[in-house]
Amino acid sequence: MKRVLLSLLGILVFTGLSPVAAQVSELSLFEVAEGLVTELAAQAEGLAAQAEVLAAQATSLAGQADSLAARERELDARAAYLAMQPPPAPAPLPPPVPAPVAEPQPVNITIHNYIIVPDDPPQERYERPRRQNRRPKDTVCEPAPMPPTPAPAPPAHIGYVPSITVLPRQPNADSNRVYSIQVGAFRHDGTLYDAKQRVEAAGLTWTEESRGDLTAVLVRNVHSSQMNGAIRSLASAGFRQVWIWEPQ
Repeated sequence: MKRVLLSLLGILVFTGLSPVAAQVSELSLFEVAEGLVTELAAQAEGLAAQAEVLAAQATSLAGQADSLAARERELDARAAYLAMQPPPAPAPLPPPVPAPVAEPQPVNITIHNYIIVPDDPPQERYERPRRQNRRPKDTVCEPAPMPPTPAPAPPAHIGYVPSITVLPRQPNADSNRVYSIQVGAFRHDGTLYDAKQRVEAAGLTWTEESRGDLTAVLVRNVHSSQMNGAIRSLASAGFRQVWIWEPQ
C-alpha cells in the first residue's frame, strides 16, 4: 500500500500539476519515510533479539560439545588404564565334594528259641552193675564197694518255638529302655482282627496306629529286659516278623 501511494505522489510531482500537489507530496513522502524508518528499526530490534537467542543457543551447544569431548577423553583414559592392567586371576576351584557314605543296611536276625518243658515226674531207672575184670585164681581180693548210683536226670524234651525275624535288630536287654513292637500293618479288617487276636493270645496288649490306608498293630511300653520274652510269645502266636521301634 505504501509503495502505491509513493508511486502516485511521484507521478504528481513529476507531472507538475500544481504547487499544492507538490507540497502534499513532500509531506506524504516525509511521513512515509518516517514510517519506513520506524518499521526498519522494529525489524532491526527483532533481528537483534533473534541474534541474541542464536548466540545463547550457540553458547549452549559449545558447552555440550566441551562436555562430550571431556567424556570422550575420560573414556579414552579409562580404556588405556584397563589395557595396562594384568589379566584377572582365575577363579578358585570349588572344594572337592566328599563321596557319599553308604548307610548301614538293616540286618535280619533269625532267633531260634528252644524251651525245655518238663515231662512226667521222674521215674527210677534200674542200672545193671558193671562187671568187674577177672583176677587170676591165685589172687584173692575183696571186691571194691560200688559207688552210689546218682539219681537219673528227669527226662525232658525240647519244645520248638518257630523262628521269627526281628528288624532292624533286637535291643540289648541291659539297655534299660522302653520300646514298641510292631507286628504288622494291615489294610483289610479281617487280617487286622486276626493280628489283634494273636497278640491277645500271646498275653500282650495291642494298640492301633493309622498310617495312611494301613493300620499298624503295636505292643507298646515293652522294657528291654522283657523284650526277649515278648518276642518269644509273639513267635508262639504265629508271627514270623516284627519291627522294634524306640519311642522318640
